Amino acid sequence: MFGFNRLSITKKLLIVFIGFGVIVAALGGMALFSAKSLADRGDEVGTSFAPHIKAAMEIKLNTTAAHLQFEEIMGGDETEDIAEVWAKLDRAEFYLRAIQNGATSGDEAYLASTDEGVQAAIPKVAEALSAFRAAGEQRYAARGNGQEGVGSAADAAFDAGYDRVINEATSLESLVHADLQAGLDRLETAQVFAIATLLLAGLGAAIGCLTVLVFFQKVVAARLAQLVGITAQLSKGNTDIEIPAQKVSDELTVMFDAFASFRGALIEQAELERTEQERSTESGHRRRASDRLTEDLRETLQAVMGGQLAMRVSADYSQPELSGLAGEVNSLLDAVDKGLTGTGKVLSALAQADLTKRVNGEFRGAFAELQHNTNAVADRLGELMGRLKDTSHLLKTATGEILAGSNDLAERTSRQAAMVQQTTSTVAGLSGTVTENAKRAVEANRSVNDASRIAVESGIAMESANAAMQQISTSSSKISNIIGMIDDIAFQTNLLALNASVEAARAGEAGKGFAVVAVEVRRLAQSAAEASSEIKQLIEISAGEVHAGTEVVMQIAGQISSLNLSVKESAKLIGEIAEASRAQAQSIGEVSVAVRQMDEITQHNAALVEETNAAIEQTEAQAEELDQIVAVFDIGDTRSATRYAA
Repeated sequence: MFGFNRLSITKKLLIVFIGFGVIVAALGGMALFSAKSLADRGDEVGTSFAPHIKAAMEIKLNTTAAHLQFEEIMGGDETEDIAEVWAKLDRAEFYLRAIQNGATSGDEAYLASTDEGVQAAIPKVAEALSAFRAAGEQRYAARGNGQEGVGSAADAAFDAGYDRVINEATSLESLVHADLQAGLDRLETAQVFAIATLLLAGLGAAIGCLTVLVFFQKVVAARLAQLVGITAQLSKGNTDIEIPAQKVSDELTVMFDAFASFRGALIEQAELERTEQERSTESGHRRRASDRLTEDLRETLQAVMGGQLAMRVSADYSQPELSGLAGEVNSLLDAVDKGLTGTGKVLSALAQADLTKRVNGEFRGAFAELQHNTNAVADRLGELMGRLKDTSHLLKTATGEILAGSNDLAERTSRQAAMVQQTTSTVAGLSGTVTENAKRAVEANRSVNDASRIAVESGIAMESANAAMQQISTSSSKISNIIGMIDDIAFQTNLLALNASVEAARAGEAGKGFAVVAVEVRRLAQSAAEASSEIKQLIEISAGEVHAGTEVVMQIAGQISSLNLSVKESAKLIGEIAEASRAQAQSIGEVSVAVRQMDEITQHNAALVEETNAAIEQTEAQAEELDQIVAVFDIGDTRSATRYAA
């Protein structure tokens, strides 16, 4: 502190400006860092979290598509290729590894997730996918042995593996959503920090300007006021006034010392006046010149204290020592005026956000150093503001690109939601058709059971006697009618299966599973028709032999017994058809539930994407506001700033 007091006013002002420049540069660096941090957070949301959302959805969609296509293949659809099923599962595993380790696919890039919860959930999904694929390969290898159909243990294991994959993938998707929300929270925090830093930089600049003004008031203006008071007292001839000792060593201290010498001169002059009543005309001129000098000094110092630094003391007092003192005072005022005026213009421009102004002219010594450092501070501020403008523009551009990508993701999510909703409607219609077929199979089974009961009664009647042969003939006729009914039912079932195949072909991919069921029902209907045709032929043979006599009664009874067995086999076949239809209806119901859940999840994802769009739009607006704030600063030609810095 003692060394600072010994410095000149110029050097003190230089130190204050350098300190002010360091503070402003530090605040500018903080603003630049916060802007870069905001840009990094926005880039993180656009390039990492959004692709992870898409990858999580693709895992579930590819797994579901593979499950449906595999069921169609196992149902007998020879138009499907099993390699496409394994390719879809490979695609699901690719998206899973993309979240875990990062990957590229065409123009899409995926960065590895840094969230510990997401990384911990990935092995569970991978294990479930591997188990699901192993169950599918085992079931496909065992096709044709009768143990891989609907309701079998292999089918149950395959469906359980699919449910496990969907559940684990849903958990992973929830964690990815949570990671995205955390990224948005970090983006909002960085945004708040950037705005606070800019406000702090502005506040710091204002405080620095106020500090310079306070310093000038304390170091220069207050002491100039003391000099004015001393000059006024000395002009009145009051030589008893005490001139305070100065604790600092600068230009004003020189003036205080000069006034102390002037006071001593006045005292000496008063002593001479008392001892020499008569003086020459030169002494009178000297006194008048001294009085005039005193008055001029008082007026000049008052003007300087009022801010009129252009005011000067007259240099002609007819006395060499007085004229020399006036010249020294004028030189001091010239140096202070030139340095402070140039520096004041630069500070005024800085206060108006104009960073193009510089201290021009030729200076020497401490004022040359003040000129260089003031210009260096302005150059550094111009450079920082230029970089901040560039960063603000880049932030605005990056936010716009992120918003465009997010809008594209929202559009694709909406299309996926529409497709899933359409699939839900198709599966619901398919479930109703299969359920109706199951009911019809139950009715056919009931009719066959009635036919079996009639055949048993006919067998008992054949054991009675020749008198019962007419009753046997009548019963045979009834049986023929029932078989005709069975033929009609088989024919109608065949027509329904054929119509179902046509409708499934029209439905495309969504109807392949129903086409498999329709083919199976058609095959069973043809078998029932063939069996009923054979039974009808046997009954016709039995009716022809009734007229042959009682010797043939026992043969007819045996044939009726054979007929009874055939009817029972037909009942068994139709029962299996009904059971298969019920199982198929149950499976389709489970698929319908899964598709509805996927529809709900897709709708939720669409809503989340809309929320993300809103947050990015808000960020873009705030980036625009930041760009407008920085645009207030005029940095001029950056090449000029480079010359000053050199």
